[in-house]
Amino acid sequence: MTETQANTVYEQLRAKTLRKRTLWYCAAAWLLIGFGLLSTLDEFNQFSGNQLLSVYVELFGDAMLLSLFLAAAVYSWKRERTLRERVRIIQLLTVAACVVIAAVELLSARLEVLTKPENELVFSRTTMLAWSGPAGVAITLFVGACIVALSLREQVFMVLAAWGAYAISTVLLSEDRTVLMMWKIGWFPVVALPAMLLSVWRFSAFHARHKARAMAWTYNELTDELAYARKIHEALFPEAGGTGAVGMSYAYSPMRQIGGDFLFRHAARVGGADGPVSIALIDVTGHGVPAALTVNRLHDEMRRFFRHKPEGTPGELMKELNAFVYDALSPQGVFATAICARIDPSRRALLIAGAGHPPALLVRGNGAMVELHSGAAMLGVLPSEDFDPVEASLFMDTRDRLLAFTDGATEARDPDGRMLGIEGVKAATAVLSASEREAGKLPTALMESVSRFHLGRITDDTLIVEMWINESPETRGTGEPAVGS
Repeated sequence: MTETQANTVYEQLRAKTLRKRTLWYCAAAWLLIGFGLLSTLDEFNQFSGNQLLSVYVELFGDAMLLSLFLAAAVYSWKRERTLRERVRIIQLLTVAACVVIAAVELLSARLEVLTKPENELVFSRTTMLAWSGPAGVAITLFVGACIVALSLREQVFMVLAAWGAYAISTVLLSEDRTVLMMWKIGWFPVVALPAMLLSVWRFSAFHARHKARAMAWTYNELTDELAYARKIHEALFPEAGGTGAVGMSYAYSPMRQIGGDFLFRHAARVGGADGPVSIALIDVTGHGVPAALTVNRLHDEMRRFFRHKPEGTPGELMKELNAFVYDALSPQGVFATAICARIDPSRRALLIAGAGHPPALLVRGNGAMVELHSGAAMLGVLPSEDFDPVEASLFMDTRDRLLAFTDGATEARDPDGRMLGIEGVKAATAVLSASEREAGKLPTALMESVSRFHLGRITDDTLIVEMWINESPETRGTGEPAVGS
């Protein structure tokens, strides 16, 4: 996609440059033809009678050249042309100019001979006309090469066509001996070669500059699109905050501008009051835009699930997501790990289930940490009948913190290649200061610890989530410890 866009931009930039250069080429040709026209007009005072026939032919040739370059300028100026069309204009213009110059000068020289000149002046002019054709062609090619830069392939096509037309006009109009005629024809590529080399050399510079500009434009365009896509993607994330019965905060660091880690939150209402709050932390295989697109589809599935089952449990959500990933995404080689937790503030109960996800941590108020492992394979690996997520139920106090994260945290590596692991995450959490362990600050503090560990060598998306129960009249009850506490 990016290469295609860059090529399109490159063609547009080069076509724009060729439009301007074609107009310059025509202007330079008009100037040179104008000088030649003045010289031809001066010859009216030197010749008379039949000798003026060659002068008339030259005037006709100058008029044809002026008309030719004027038509090319108008054609280039009138409307937008593709790169192919602009290259073809220059090729045809140069070939036609070479043919006209060669034909006119050869015909003028032949007419000079037919008038049977008796003085040396006329003989000298005949000789001059015989060689002015190759000289005019050489000047045309050289001026074109100085102004318009064409690739080697474009040059070869143009020069071969001009050479062929020049050879035909020489054979038909020249009265030179065969050897001299062949010498004139063979002289053409020698004259054209320097112009070709100059044009190709200049084309390489133009090519590099236009390619760089095209890549820069495409990169900026892609960066803007990714920034907008990230804005839309992160708008799907729930709003963090400590208000309500259950507080939540998170820190997110994608490997690229957009990633495949995602957080979903659903707050149920019971009798007009805050009810259980559920979160789902998902890590899709892969990175970048493809993973983010998958996340968007999973987000819609979770919204649909809670719309039909507001009191749905983590285990039920895991089953629903697994069926969707198995049917819709696994055929494309896309899978995901997930962990879902539901906190009931009135009962101080935590219900949690995972699918191939790194273990979550329940950080107790006294500093103890309980690992909550996933009880099922990652989403999409097994069909629905073989997928059985195990739910764990625990008591959760208002001083406790639920800490969940994606494998970007546990699989972070230091410069020596050592992995942080779950023990490293626990150790990094344990050494945090009291202020860093306050409600809502854990994810940011732990993300900074992970960043210090890998020294900026990011190899995966990282998402860290913290949940807690706020002190309130509703949560000060005598909540009974749940099973497994």
